Parts: sequence; C-alpha cells; structure tokens
Amino acid sequence: MQRRTITPDRTETTDDGRTITVVTTKRYCDRNHLLGDATDAEIQAAIDGRPLPDVSSECHECEPLADCPGAGEYGRGLTGKTVHWGCCPASR
Repeated sequence: MQRRTITPDRTETTDDGRTITVVTTKRYCDRNHLLGDATDAEIQAAIDGRPLPDVSSECHECEPLADCPGAGEYGRGLTGKTVHWGCCPASR
C-alpha cells in the first residue's frame, strides 16, 4: 500500500502584513502513529459525527496487529484507541 502524503505546515503573509499558518489535517492510526494527511472522506466522516474507518492496515508499525481477529471490535476507550480484551498479543 502506498504511504500517505505528509503535507508540512506553511506560513504565509497576507496583503495587510498579517502572518497566517496553513495546516493540513493529519490522520493517525488507532495506536497514535502518524499516517499522513487525512482524506476528504475521513474529514467528512468526522464532520458528520461518524466513526473514522479502521486504518491499522495502513500503519507500518501496527501491521502485525491488523490480523487480530478482534481488532476494532471491542469499542474505544476514552483515548479513542481500540481496546483489546484477550483477543490478541496486544492485550497481553
């Protein structure tokens, strides 16, 4: 799978001399690893209050957990991360 683009923040100066910083929303996996820029569909899901899709298969640090039969099925804790309850090595 191709890695996502990571667009750096950039600073611009307006015609009236104000400095602004332009940022691109980033997407992280459920275990808080940076994946890259969020897609339009992910941003729209967040705006609509829908859950974001599981992207653990995109994360090169989480790939071993992507095969976990219980990944993403046990709800989310207060941190928004997947909670594993005895379903895989991540819970041990």
